[in-house]
Amino acid sequence: WDGISQHGYNTLPLPTNYISAEEVLKFRDDAFYNYFVNPRYLEMMQDKFGEKIAGHLKKMVDIKIKRKIYGGNK
Repeated sequence: WDGISQHGYNTLPLPTNYISAEEVLKFRDDAFYNYFVNPRYLEMMQDKFGEKIAGHLKKMVDIKIKRKIYGGNK
């Protein structure tokens, strides 16, 4: 499962005709991070679900996922 999990160390998405698998993964990881640190999103989550959930999301993005394709780091 490690090779296909979006959070797995060994995950390797398919490349496209235009960018490599590493570029696909970097884009996906960066988009995930940028989405969950967006102040508008965090404010919406806090308004809907409270500070506990917003705090959880803030802690979640502090955990950097290591990737084999990046040499073990992101």
